Amino acid sequence: MGMSPGLITVGRRSPGASREGRRTSRERRWSRRTGRTPIRALKPSNQPETCYGPVMETPVGQLMNIVVDCPDADISARFWAAVLGWERVQETAGWVDIADASDGLRRLVFQQISGYRPPGWPDQGPPQQLHLDVRVDDLEIADQRVRDLGAIPLGEHVVLEDEIYRVYADPAGHPFCLVQPETT
Repeated sequence: MGMSPGLITVGRRSPGASREGRRTSRERRWSRRTGRTPIRALKPSNQPETCYGPVMETPVGQLMNIVVDCPDADISARFWAAVLGWERVQETAGWVDIADASDGLRRLVFQQISGYRPPGWPDQGPPQQLHLDVRVDDLEIADQRVRDLGAIPLGEHVVLEDEIYRVYADPAGHPFCLVQPETT
């Protein structure tokens, strides 16, 4: 894969270096964005691993929806349905659900909010409540497609040891990343 102008190279490790005790590129990205350290890295050495991992053999439930606040549920649903290739499956006043057509189980729900204020990035004011990472096969092609749909780039491409990503804002201002895993 060729390097494009405007790429930033971060943290390449030598081929024989161990990953033991090292943060993943996703954890490093999260730390840079938030200024905080992931919990995995904060685990006291005298605590059993189960204190920081799944502690129940039987989960309480299963994730049903991810609900996203926005100023216009229809516009947000159309944008994300096009980005993900999902379809609109339910609509009520101020709410629109989209789902993966292959199983209908993975859903994003857009909730229209009066007085909505988009999150800030990277300054975090107002803070983003969540963001979505979208895996893509070709970042350059995906970049053009999301721009055509109305996404706004919020920074340059960032190259890590195992992925390249770029941050965008959707039409409601929510930050999201297109992530292309390295295939070396």
